[in-house]
Amino acid sequence: MKKMILAMMLSTQLFATASWAEDSMVVVVNVKNPVTKMSSDEVSQLFMGQSEFFPGGSPATAIDLTESSPQRTEFDAKVLGKTPTQLHAYWSKMVFTGKGKPLKEMASSKEVKDFLAKNPNAIGYIEKSAVDSSVKIVYSY
Repeated sequence: MKKMILAMMLSTQLFATASWAEDSMVVVVNVKNPVTKMSSDEVSQLFMGQSEFFPGGSPATAIDLTESSPQRTEFDAKVLGKTPTQLHAYWSKMVFTGKGKPLKEMASSKEVKDFLAKNPNAIGYIEKSAVDSSVKIVYSY
């Protein structure tokens, strides 16, 4: 009986781990974009408004999810190393000083992917399970 309970607990843990891995997030660009790989710093610079160019020099437009999105909170923490409060303060300062403006926001990963499919110079983040032939992964987290 104890072995059966232990086996069931292990199976549940493995399933939960597999589900999490499937729903991990990735940074993506249009499939026609020449960029194939980016570092964490390069991604961070684009999403913090510190750069407007992909590695190699082509223009880049970073697309964010809405502030209420749990995927955005995860991206902000894991990739940008910031909390929502820190980012709100950062963008307030950037706008006030005239050094930048917040990124365009989309309501869902589907909207981000659809926008990227039509805009070769855009970059965004979506669930890995949502990746299809219209986008390619340039960074995983």
